[in-house]
Amino acid sequence: MTASLLTNGLIRSFLFEVSPFSPAAYTTVSVVFFFAAMIAAAVPAWRATKVDPAIALREE
Repeated sequence: MTASLLTNGLIRSFLFEVSPFSPAAYTTVSVVFFFAAMIAAAVPAWRATKVDPAIALREE
């Protein structure tokens, strides 16, 4: 929140007919970032399920 207040002029130049303090804008950005993080975490987790745990834990 503090960063958005400090960069209010920059944010305002990118937003058209939307207030920089719009709860809908903050909610939308938060949801998009949440799903991006879930996808970024899900891909390596899905790949890790393909590895046999006994092989992954074996000491060499």
